[in-house]
Amino acid sequence: MNSTTPDLHNAGSPPDFNFDPLKSFMLATLGGGLVYLSFFRGANKQHALEAERTDAFNAAATALSKPQDISFPEIQPMGALPGAPPKFRPYNKPQSYQPSTVEDLILIDMYYRPRLSLRRHLLLTHPSETYGSIPAATPAVSELYTYIISHHLPSRFPRHFSKSPSGTLVQNHTNTNTYPIIAQSATNALRGLAENLDDDFILLLPTASGEWTVGAFVTCFPNSFTLSTKLGYTHAVQAPSDLAALPAGVSHSVKRLAWSVVKTPELFTPGAGNSIFDEDTEEETEEREVNPAKCCLRVERQTLWKLPATGAVVVGIKTYLTTMQEIHDEGEGLGLADAVEREAGAAGRPLGVWGEAVVNFLRN
Repeated sequence: MNSTTPDLHNAGSPPDFNFDPLKSFMLATLGGGLVYLSFFRGANKQHALEAERTDAFNAAATALSKPQDISFPEIQPMGALPGAPPKFRPYNKPQSYQPSTVEDLILIDMYYRPRLSLRRHLLLTHPSETYGSIPAATPAVSELYTYIISHHLPSRFPRHFSKSPSGTLVQNHTNTNTYPIIAQSATNALRGLAENLDDDFILLLPTASGEWTVGAFVTCFPNSFTLSTKLGYTHAVQAPSDLAALPAGVSHSVKRLAWSVVKTPELFTPGAGNSIFDEDTEEETEEREVNPAKCCLRVERQTLWKLPATGAVVVGIKTYLTTMQEIHDEGEGLGLADAVEREAGAAGRPLGVWGEAVVNFLRN
């Protein structure tokens, strides 16, 4: 089994990766394909020796630990109660990173409460697959946690979060739990993020060589990969100088949509073979048992921004699932079927038995 990890490349696009966040305030068009499927594809090509990684982490840790006076941006509170999630259908046109806003960084919808319950369950039953960090990432993890918990959530969602009179605690009114504005450890911080948000995060640290390494992750909803074995490695993320040029601060965040078709409506699917675009597939006998109507369009709303104090890059991912039956009933079947065949052809990968079954279902 070939475990895939994200790589910011489209699953069907060529290996070139031009990443220029300063040009017209827009990142280069990357096409479809889930960040989980393709954020660091080729992650097994570890090209840094252990000694080089150690030196890089030490240098990064020194830079990341320097205290800085960071002010938080103003955020407009969301007054309305959360409703149905948006119907994202990004498969009909190339998806590029677009400028975003502070208010659009985190979305809460009507499924927030059940999603939090599922995430808490996964943290308890699959800890090694859902969160982790290296020591050099601790300052960045702390910075992300403090911003999100102490400022963003109570400012943006006052119906759901409120600070204590002392200002040292934040209460989540959905799960009734209380969280300190400064976490006691990286582990507590990552768990706190997962218990309060229906978003996953990957933290990329700058290294002394100008590359980027996976410093921490909290991914309750992985698809066809696990990051636990990739912590601390420098991957084939091309054009790291462009990532370095990304302006710091959540006010400069960017966003995009990425998509795939998956076998199951389950959100936690770390094993390979769940996506229609995966390189590895299950045995044909198992593929024939897949019900095309229950397969799902899996859309990831991806955000990208840089922490101002530590310089770490935050990749945020919120996952949406829609069954093929729903897509078919919306009249979107032909469009998605064409997109699936187009992406598979560009990647040079056969759809396999269950993929063909999905396409046939969508066309009928």
